Amino acid sequence: MRTELAADIDNYLRSEEAPAQGCMQRHPEIGTQLRAKMIDWMIEVLTNFKCDDLTFFIAVSLMDRYFGGCEKTKGVSDLHIIGVTCMFIASKFEDIYPLKMKTVHEKIAHKKLEMHAIKMLELDILKVVKYKIHAPTVLDFLKDYLVGALGITVVNRTGTKKKEERALKVLNKSPPKKGSKSPSPKRRSP
Repeated sequence: MRTELAADIDNYLRSEEAPAQGCMQRHPEIGTQLRAKMIDWMIEVLTNFKCDDLTFFIAVSLMDRYFGGCEKTKGVSDLHIIGVTCMFIASKFEDIYPLKMKTVHEKIAHKKLEMHAIKMLELDILKVVKYKIHAPTVLDFLKDYLVGALGITVVNRTGTKKKEERALKVLNKSPPKKGSKSPSPKRRSP
């Protein structure tokens, strides 16, 4: 059925696509090289916190659309909080177990950004993108191409993550092997 709708799906994705070209023109202090470094860092962070692949693409899309649509010129000092906030929004939108504000504040921002500032920027980003968090990303076009041209179906990592978690739970609950001593329960002293 998907092959019958492939042309319609492709046309829809292309009509909804928000191109990133020119999004940094209003922000010359940041430029494309710092944007690229931010994207590299976002990959590292989202991978370390085991976020879904699509979370990364949504975060980059949000950041680009925010830079393209915000009225005020942003500087280098704004880049870190914008990247952190875009990852936070994308994780809340896409991940089954999204990043928590405490994790974002303490482990990603290393307590250098105020929680209130992240929340306020979150509202500003959502207003600028008109609350449309997901726009077609490179990953959407890649999945469509792989199915249409090569007949390969791409499954989100989420299903794989669930299987891994179940397997780990089974391993942790399995009885001790023969010959190995299980730890004896600690006794309270009177």
